[in-house]
Amino acid sequence: MESLREIKSAGKIVYLTKPEPNKEFLQSLENRTASAIIDVLLSEADKKTASEIIARTAKKVGIKTSYILNHTVDTLVSTEGTILPLMETVFDVLDKKASGEITLKAAEKLGMNIFDGYVKEKVTEWTTKTWTETIARFVFNPQGTGIVFSEISKDRIVAHVIKCPTPGRAGKAPHLTCPFSYGYARGLWKKAFLEGEVLMGGTMAHGAPTCGFTFYVKADKEHAEMREKIKRYLTKEEEMKLL
Repeated sequence: MESLREIKSAGKIVYLTKPEPNKEFLQSLENRTASAIIDVLLSEADKKTASEIIARTAKKVGIKTSYILNHTVDTLVSTEGTILPLMETVFDVLDKKASGEITLKAAEKLGMNIFDGYVKEKVTEWTTKTWTETIARFVFNPQGTGIVFSEISKDRIVAHVIKCPTPGRAGKAPHLTCPFSYGYARGLWKKAFLEGEVLMGGTMAHGAPTCGFTFYVKADKEHAEMREKIKRYLTKEEEMKLL
């Protein structure tokens, strides 16, 4: 696996990403993030509320609003530093459940968009091994994400994020960054494994030593139930201890 570093830890082989932040990739990621949030906002919220959020965000970042909404949106997407004030405004204007759903859906949309835009390998049938190596090469390494893959089996991947770039893009508040990281990972996974699921098992923002993810090739009922609990926990709707 050229895009990963292989080491022996506690008597077994684990794989590490090779983070090398790419300026062009990171700029594209920032623009696509803002675009995904606004796209989901416009589809999930009523037009008046969405327009209010966009106008407030424009004021925060110091750009003039246009009576044509799309013009303001285009300017916001191309303006550096838009993501944090945009997400903060979403949470200020909407209730906890609605803002959390928008965050998760926008992040998942971003993950799928990044997959479509940057994964250059033409794979007819994905395996956990090819996904890990390919996403590390085209996504995780250029975005500067440090990940330890402690298990890569035919049915699942267990990953531990030790260096996460999300707080720099979306702010340091757990209710902003954690659901975004979760949705983003799920979007990257579901593009290859449509019937799969991703569960998050603790976050650094909530006191865990790493952000833990388990990627399942095939989801079952228990995974779906756990995912709903994770969503509520990450968006502060429910207090729970993640396993």
